[in-house]
Amino acid sequence: MTTIAWDGTTLASDSQSTNSDAVSSLSEQKIFTPCGGDWFINGERIIAIGTAGECGIEEQLFTILPNNLTYKTEFTTEPDFSVIAITDTGRAWLISKDEGKVHASIWPRKESVAIGSGHMIARTAMKCGKSAIEAVNIAIEMDVYSGGAVQSFTINNALHNQ
Repeated sequence: MTTIAWDGTTLASDSQSTNSDAVSSLSEQKIFTPCGGDWFINGERIIAIGTAGECGIEEQLFTILPNNLTYKTEFTTEPDFSVIAITDTGRAWLISKDEGKVHASIWPRKESVAIGSGHMIARTAMKCGKSAIEAVNIAIEMDVYSGGAVQSFTINNALHNQ
């Protein structure tokens, strides 16, 4: 699966993808920013997302996010996924959908958060004072489904460049 962590400033992820119990890639992109238009969740402009779950959800998200994702938004029944979306207000939103359902659960977060198979490791590391990047590195060491290089997006740089 993966590890994606948000510490209030930086969104970080591993870059490993797996197929069953085999590593497929160590260079999978999991953090995305809008290109060619804005993305929205409950009316807030998204500046970055980190995706965890089955491959292919990104294409659905790239189609839905420009139209403002809300709790009423419908997805296909497959696949299941989790997303951390960062808005230009600095707020993190969690988006989670289970296979077989068409609606995702969405809710805002005020504190650090992590998703994916290494989420508990990363959350614990951040509670102990580590940054999102450090937390993902720790998860890579301890979670068999996380690996590769750490990718990151820092909100202060993104807001400064707008």
